[in-house]
Amino acid sequence: MSEIQSRRFVGLLDLECNPSELAVSAGEDVRSICEMSLGVAPKVIVEGHQTSFPYFSTHIHYILCELLKNSATATVKHHGMNKSEKDLPPITVTIANGQEDVTIRVSGHGGGIPRSSIKKVFKYSYTTADSASPLAGYGTHLVDAEPSRLSDGCLTAVLVI
Repeated sequence: MSEIQSRRFVGLLDLECNPSELAVSAGEDVRSICEMSLGVAPKVIVEGHQTSFPYFSTHIHYILCELLKNSATATVKHHGMNKSEKDLPPITVTIANGQEDVTIRVSGHGGGIPRSSIKKVFKYSYTTADSASPLAGYGTHLVDAEPSRLSDGCLTAVLVI
């Protein structure tokens, strides 16, 4: 660990957690996995505010990877696995810095979550992934539990039509 990195961290706590940097990194990771598994991956665009705050960057990276894997898989399957990257709509991660909070929105074009599943997506056993796929993770139930347990944060699934 470099001297700069050691000054930035206190144990696992990142004193300068930057959600934009984490979204770029998670996007690159997910694109590699998606290309390996499905043969193609949508671009991930990160936009919005540049901000930093003390938090566990590994947790935000994990959450972003889970959400981006879901969105990338749905986008490729919805638009066709025989498409090239330029023919797939991008996934957009937007960072919005409020006075008391930071919002990270992941927007994709994968066809959406059926209304009947909205309440199930954060349940422990709910999945649509093939368990043998590298795109199958531990699921969004851990994503939902983590922010709430650590800092009174929340994660909300919103269906936008």
